[in-house]
Amino acid sequence: STQSNMGEADIQTYTTHEQLKERYAQFIDADESTFAGAFMAPTNGGITIADVADGSLVEYYKSLLLADGLPENAIDLTNASDLRTLVHVAGNEQLREKLAELTKWSELKEIVTDDVMAELNMKVDFARLLHNSRDDHKRLRRFYEEKCGLRDFMNTPDKALTGAVINCFQDLHRMVSTYDWAAAMANAHSELEWEAMMGTEAFELYKNIEDGILDSRRRVWATRFSGEANEEKALDYMLENFGRRTGKVAGHEGRANAEGAEYDREYEPVGRNIQRRVLGSDKKQDTASKRRSRFQSRVADPLARLHRQQIQQTTRFGIH
Repeated sequence: STQSNMGEADIQTYTTHEQLKERYAQFIDADESTFAGAFMAPTNGGITIADVADGSLVEYYKSLLLADGLPENAIDLTNASDLRTLVHVAGNEQLREKLAELTKWSELKEIVTDDVMAELNMKVDFARLLHNSRDDHKRLRRFYEEKCGLRDFMNTPDKALTGAVINCFQDLHRMVSTYDWAAAMANAHSELEWEAMMGTEAFELYKNIEDGILDSRRRVWATRFSGEANEEKALDYMLENFGRRTGKVAGHEGRANAEGAEYDREYEPVGRNIQRRVLGSDKKQDTASKRRSRFQSRVADPLARLHRQQIQQTTRFGIH
């Protein structure tokens, strides 16, 4: 009865690669539609207007939007396109001089139109694609997480990652084959040559965006050492005490001290990931073991004494 419910596809043998590929195509074929065009979409590496600009520029941005009649609770400081516009204006001296004359955000958008920003964004995102793809694997992983919205590579299917890589190369090939400046940038040996190829305005916007991303990551890292709670002292205390056992370890009773025997990967179960610290007792034990081994080699070990005598005899007569 069980065999009668099975179809031909369930019992036939898959002996060739083509048969296996046809049978399991849903698990093998990359999904190229999910991240199509994602790598040339304007994104800013997770930074917002509050991260890049100083407080005065943020307040100025809010005042322009409020003058246009936008309610204060509707102001979005995470708007990627507005961030690009603000960074472009703040980094351009000629546009910065006109900021005092503007009273509304719509007036600013008349000067920096969507067509102008679209051309700048295309160059900036292509430069970011080149820059983040030719560096180390950690930067490349962060770039893919930013563009594709991936949060966990370990739980992302291979077909999705493969599709993301294919989309990345498709965008790269499309830009290089369509625009001469993109092909020149791809063949350049350093970023110093990019300014002449993509234009000064686009290059400055690209550098300001990348510097803002780095500054944001530095600030996040610096918060680890801020505060008055002595985090480093507490961390050292915890790591030192996590490296000790409360009870004796079987077979290593001689290593037990007042706090208990210490953890060591030599005789701990497989899979323990705790950080091993060098403690004061480690140094004492190391010194004691060296002193003990030196004493044993001189007195207690007859083979070592015989070997030392043989070496003295051969070197005395010049025989090596």
